[in-house]
Amino acid sequence: MQRCSDSHQFIQPPDIRISRRDFFYVGNIVSILRLLVSPFILFYVVHWHRDVIIILGSLAILSDALDGYLARRLNQCSNLGKILDPVADKMAIGAVILGFVLSNQDFPLWAFGIIIFRDSLIVVGNIILFYRVRIIAKSNWWGKCTSFFLSVALILYVFDFPDPIAFYVLCFSLLFLMMSSWSYSQQLLRLLQTEIPPHKKTV
Repeated sequence: MQRCSDSHQFIQPPDIRISRRDFFYVGNIVSILRLLVSPFILFYVVHWHRDVIIILGSLAILSDALDGYLARRLNQCSNLGKILDPVADKMAIGAVILGFVLSNQDFPLWAFGIIIFRDSLIVVGNIILFYRVRIIAKSNWWGKCTSFFLSVALILYVFDFPDPIAFYVLCFSLLFLMMSSWSYSQQLLRLLQTEIPPHKKTV
């Protein structure tokens, strides 16, 4: 969930430095905990302990709802949070999907490839964007819908819903994934052409 909602799809603060204090913000701690939980999610999905998967998955979903709320409620919005939140989301979702593949669950390998490839491109694109114009791109509406429907699809796979319900929801989420990828690529190209004054290019 986004830390601080506004009408823009990117952040271009005058000072983009991350301070030590940011790591002690409550919302950021929640996001970091979601990152730390991801390897355990992967482990228990691979070894298929459904009860533990449900508990850890619920914690990840709850933390995703809480981090942005706490950041706004406590007035602790930060650049670190805007980076941690989407990374933690991708790590948690990726851990579940990778676990499905490694444990030979009934999850389409081609869907795994599409999701991992798209998330990798987004990470690389953000790195290039930050390096070139010192801008942190934000998730837009398409990206939020993609994460939501992907989460729903994974929940259905964990609970082993009868075919083809889980598969249809997964395909529906991939449609949003394609649209979010197109939207993000257009946003990235537009921002890379942005002329940033020299004083904003320095960290």
